[in-house]
Amino acid sequence: MLKLIAEHNEEVQGLDAIRQLPGVVLVDCQAEDAGALQDAALLARLEDALQRIEADAACRLIVFHGLGLERSAAAGLPELRLYGKREQLLQRFRELAPPSVALVDGVCSGIHFELALGADACLASERSSFAVPELAQGHLPGMGVFRLARHIGLRQARRLLLLNGVVDAYTALAQGLADTVCPAASFAQQVAPIAAHTASNSMVATQLGRRLLEESYASAYEDSVGHFLAAQHRCYARLPGAAQ
Repeated sequence: MLKLIAEHNEEVQGLDAIRQLPGVVLVDCQAEDAGALQDAALLARLEDALQRIEADAACRLIVFHGLGLERSAAAGLPELRLYGKREQLLQRFRELAPPSVALVDGVCSGIHFELALGADACLASERSSFAVPELAQGHLPGMGVFRLARHIGLRQARRLLLLNGVVDAYTALAQGLADTVCPAASFAQQVAPIAAHTASNSMVATQLGRRLLEESYASAYEDSVGHFLAAQHRCYARLPGAAQ
């Protein structure tokens, strides 16, 4: 019991340290159980956070925390009507200008998995795992999971989605699902240098750079060159004294 209290206190202190970093906005994604990952209340909470970020010109880094459950458990069948809203919400997060970091501590599945997959960086605790249990439950995961092949390659995406259904933190690190594996108590130490780096970055250039990376998987080279030049023109237009 004392160990659990100490771990909780460390987590709270770590989040407080991240919250105090300039330009950082924390997004609380916690869910009590697997069923809570599927309900409209979590989507409403995420939408409220999204609207606050869209209105916050000072935001330079988004940190998703509370990703992961204490244990793996079967979830109830999600309401079909929520999938469209869920995908629209996740896409809006992906299109935001500030970069994002996902903090995973526990069993990461459902919308937690999709948020971690869509973030620009993912930090996972040593006890974490990444799970895709939906096929075993008789339905498909969210659209974000079908972007897996971009991140880890088609062969490994097939293995995770169709065969294994779950990988531990170090396998996720090797595959590229996670960028760092560390104790959850050190998340704040890992986030601090990221926040320091993004604080001076142009948000316009960041947003356009991410968009070009995403388009590189689908656009022909000729189209990509045109998109790049248009994006670079937008960047130069904001630079004082830059030759057009």
